[in-house]
Amino acid sequence: NLRREGVETRYVGCDDDVATGSAFIALAPDGQNSILSVGGANLEVAPRFVNDAAPVIAQADMCLVQFAVPMPSVELFVKIAVERGVPVLMDPTPAMGTLPANWHQATILTPNETEAEYVVGYECPDHATAARAAREIHARGVKIAIVKRGPDGALVCDDEGCRLVSGFKVEVVDTTGAGDAFAAGLGVALAEGLAVNEAIAFANACGALACTRFGAQPSLPRRHEVERFLAEHGGVAGVSVTEM
Repeated sequence: NLRREGVETRYVGCDDDVATGSAFIALAPDGQNSILSVGGANLEVAPRFVNDAAPVIAQADMCLVQFAVPMPSVELFVKIAVERGVPVLMDPTPAMGTLPANWHQATILTPNETEAEYVVGYECPDHATAARAAREIHARGVKIAIVKRGPDGALVCDDEGCRLVSGFKVEVVDTTGAGDAFAAGLGVALAEGLAVNEAIAFANACGALACTRFGAQPSLPRRHEVERFLAEHGGVAGVSVTEM
């Protein structure tokens, strides 16, 4: 499937002794989900594999990292990217109670409300606490701190201040993959040079569209679908931004 979609698979390996990582998803009637993850072969991604990919990391426009592999590998990935001046987008999921030691060196950090709690140590149930969390994360050294607020949008704090970039209301079928779609869309938009607010609007559209379909990979929208969706909603520049 990755090859069919044009994704580079040179550094995807096979382990004969461990099963592929799996996720078992329980879906509620309102489309919200609960996921049980089994790491499997993901947990065999040792730092030496990250070192092998260092030349590719150094050439990247944007590096996206999550926590489904061992933390020493995440830390090395961030170190290599930072040393080579490559921006790092860190999506702290799955939330397992620990953070990489160098998490604050990430260029962008994008927790949702639940993940933000284990970054800053308190619950973020509303815009005010999410804004507080984003400010604290930014103060720790993260250039662009974003706390995702689901359909309400995303709270961002950077050198320009703290603000809420509004989201999109859609008919939710299944929220599985929405966070992944957001992360991918944000990384692409920032790497292509969009301003932060516009990049978040693009990412919000990606996440919203993922909620309208069942599944994880099958729910991820294609670019032309995102652009059409945005055009129907006034484009990235037409998204509401509220200073916090």
